[in-house]
Amino acid sequence: METKTITHEVFLNATPHEVFEAYIDEKQHAEFSGAPAKIERKAGGRFAAYVEHLRGTTQEIEQDRRIVQAWRSEDLAGWALLATDVNLYSYV
Repeated sequence: METKTITHEVFLNATPHEVFEAYIDEKQHAEFSGAPAKIERKAGGRFAAYVEHLRGTTQEIEQDRRIVQAWRSEDLAGWALLATDVNLYSYV
């Protein structure tokens, strides 16, 4: 299986807590994405977003610091398995 690592660094005008909650809280996620989300806030918890076009499990979670998720997207050929590792830092 061929794998590829993509690193993307984004700076937001928000605290790590605000970004964490927008990512992991169902209501806040739906507000910023414009689509319903179902999110279990725990390691091993399942999630689905964009009317379940995207779904997976949270592998690791550290409040306000890190979210690691494995997910699949209906829009990608063959339901490719992807991983997201979100690390939150404050540069204040």
